[in-house]
Amino acid sequence: LSSAHPIIASRSFKEMVIDFFSKKNFDEWLKTIQYDPMYPLIKDSGLFISDPYKVSTGLSGREEAFMSKFTKDIPWVRMSERAYLGFLNKLRVDTFKQISTRFIKSGIDPEKEAHIFTSLANFVNTASGRGSLGNFNKVAPELNTFLFSPRLIASRFNMLNPAWYLRQPPQVRRESIKTMAEFIGVVSSILMLS
Repeated sequence: LSSAHPIIASRSFKEMVIDFFSKKNFDEWLKTIQYDPMYPLIKDSGLFISDPYKVSTGLSGREEAFMSKFTKDIPWVRMSERAYLGFLNKLRVDTFKQISTRFIKSGIDPEKEAHIFTSLANFVNTASGRGSLGNFNKVAPELNTFLFSPRLIASRFNMLNPAWYLRQPPQVRRESIKTMAEFIGVVSSILMLS
């Protein structure tokens, strides 16, 4: 997502740096996002927002890199988790909002065509390393104990799988292909320069 949306990524990076040093800033973002006019669409579509404070979601509500509860009392780990979650949350939400706004302006109704926004949320989740495990979603925390970041692995397989793109609605498919093409372009340019 960062190569396809560099302005959003740079704003998210700024947020990440602030969140590393400021728990208050991180908590404030989690609180205020619920008052965003697009928040109902974000939640209904299934966009993942990581909230380490929600007990009800358990480990499945956390990012895979920070699944362990044993290290949460180490200040450096807490600060790193906050920064990591702040970056990913802002990147996901801002990317989803930007593309959703474009879809809505083009005449796509979020209520009548909710499947398009659900597919968009799935794409944003996948492109940011939180792929769906299908029937294994419920046991993702258990899978993480012996397989490092199964959702990340699933997301990478999805992004490389042409069939995954074909299953998307045309509007989301175009976004997915454009994002992957821009990522390949950036990586290729870096490799050619080195």
